[in-house]
Amino acid sequence: ALVNSNVYVANSQISNNLVGCVSICGGDLTLVHNTIAQFYRFSESGTGYSFDVSNSLNGIPYPVTNLDVRNCLITGWKDSELSIDRNDTVDMKYHFCECIIRNPEITDSTKQYFDNITWEDPKDTISYGLKNFVRIPTKGNDYLYDFHLAPASKANGTANPEWALPLNREGLPRDEKSMNIGCY
Repeated sequence: ALVNSNVYVANSQISNNLVGCVSICGGDLTLVHNTIAQFYRFSESGTGYSFDVSNSLNGIPYPVTNLDVRNCLITGWKDSELSIDRNDTVDMKYHFCECIIRNPEITDSTKQYFDNITWEDPKDTISYGLKNFVRIPTKGNDYLYDFHLAPASKANGTANPEWALPLNREGLPRDEKSMNIGCY
């Protein structure tokens, strides 16, 4: 968990963590071109969210002075992989842009903090969730994951080049005409 931190995360794969992949409580954070995926299989009691942000912890205020999330893929097993726990008496400034997020579409007053988001439909078994990736094992003793994008993934070619990073997680140049959301 990141508590009251000043962090820049880019071109990272953050995946399969029992308590959640990204947990933020206060601070100034920027995330660009990350693949955040919660396909943890080692617990029957459930897992945390792929992405969880809050501006208080155990009653202590931790203002989110800035949270900027761009060209990120946030997905997992659950129908909702995004949790925003907001204490209205504490500052919370956040913005998600050009991301794919597995969550019901935000339609309340907080929708102003989400620009050009593709909301994953959990019922879409062709191109979302585990189908975003080359290999996500679902049963047995198979635990070899490959979070590279599958050909059918909606993350292919949909990143905004305006703030895209020139290289991907593997140090390979991104296609200038068709940049991918996420770290690959």
